[in-house]
Amino acid sequence: RTFKGEFGNTAGVRHGYGSSTMYKNNVFFRKFEGDFKNDRSIYGKEEWHNGLRFEGEYKDGRWSFGEIGYPNQPTNKYFGSFINGRPSGVARITNHGTGFSWDLGETKEQHPHGLGFMFLEKDNLPAALLFDDSKTGKNSIKAINQNQLTILQEKEKTFLEKELNFLVNYK
Repeated sequence: RTFKGEFGNTAGVRHGYGSSTMYKNNVFFRKFEGDFKNDRSIYGKEEWHNGLRFEGEYKDGRWSFGEIGYPNQPTNKYFGSFINGRPSGVARITNHGTGFSWDLGETKEQHPHGLGFMFLEKDNLPAALLFDDSKTGKNSIKAINQNQLTILQEKEKTFLEKELNFLVNYK
């Protein structure tokens, strides 16, 4: 591992702005550039050997909120929450060419799961939907009721506040 940047009051502890590059068997593996606190990433940009990119916030050294960009799919993105460093929680998923985009909703392991607003490209229509794969193992789309819509609107409000905070503080 190489590091260029600021250190805190403790020798060898990254603290402040810096860039860290990691290698496996002397071959580039991952690069991070951003802010460190007590030797942990708190915000920055990360690029992996396979072209995967992440920009956002970290909690306990793991991704917590931000955007993933995929190699060979520049228009496909995941922007939102992460649980234990995995893309899950409330997010926006853009999948151009697949027929839909998950405009805002619950996700699990980077896929729509639960309540969400979806845009159906072929019909050029927005929809509020429930993805439920717990019974069949396959996604099924159902309309949501008024109570579910109210819950989704509250989640949307919380997400938009977090998104605005993210954009104001980091972009």
